[in-house]
Amino acid sequence: MKTLFYFIAICPLFANGLTSVAGDEFSATATQQEIILKAGGKTFTISKNDSEECIKIDGKGGITPVYRYKADKKTVFLKGVSLKESRPAKEEGGRKTVELVFQEEENFKLELSLSVEKGLPILFVKASLKNAGSSPQGEVSFEWFDNRKFDGYIGQNMQKREMPATTGTDYTLGMASKTGWSTIGTSRKDRWVYLLRGNNSDETLGIIIQGAISEHGGFGIREDRFVYWAEMIGALEEGSALVSSFALVPGKSFDDFKNILSQRDFSK
Repeated sequence: MKTLFYFIAICPLFANGLTSVAGDEFSATATQQEIILKAGGKTFTISKNDSEECIKIDGKGGITPVYRYKADKKTVFLKGVSLKESRPAKEEGGRKTVELVFQEEENFKLELSLSVEKGLPILFVKASLKNAGSSPQGEVSFEWFDNRKFDGYIGQNMQKREMPATTGTDYTLGMASKTGWSTIGTSRKDRWVYLLRGNNSDETLGIIIQGAISEHGGFGIREDRFVYWAEMIGALEEGSALVSSFALVPGKSFDDFKNILSQRDFSK
């Protein structure tokens, strides 16, 4: 499948001259009911009691993966309550990692590898949506989204822009036609976007694509929710998977985000 999207981002990196977070707790714990990862002053939580999101950030709104069978018009949202299995946290090379399995129905399962690094307020995510059925699955789409409203964003050309007031027909996500979509960024090949909350909120979220950029996607919004990153579409053979890697960077300063962009190579 040519449907690999990767997102990584990093906040204050003391090893590269950026300031670390004072009193930073660095930990990862996992039970069959709740997974908590902490680093850089941020807490990322996955709970089987959560019927709204898959991953919460600092106990607030979070993100949710969703996949669809287009032909059958079936949509599956994988929330905390979809958690099927978690494995004990492990540490290697200064990174703490927890592996999880989500499954809402028999044809697919989502495997997540979630990691944090000391001093970095970031959640690194590797996601693998696998065909767990006994036959190929055609016309499958997969995306991650957040229901929170962001009023603006900074694109890869460093320009601050408002979110589109309305959405219209969009042909950039690998479909013949899809209404109710509007892309954001400066190009469908943009590797990152920095989202800005409104209503006097200082909450922000940076996302950086890592690895190959698929022709089937981009950052965008649609009428029912803001979609952060690309939708991946195509037939999925038995035993194969759609794989993506990204990281969430909640923060308050675009300057910190720019420092991160200049300190790390995100192209691999």
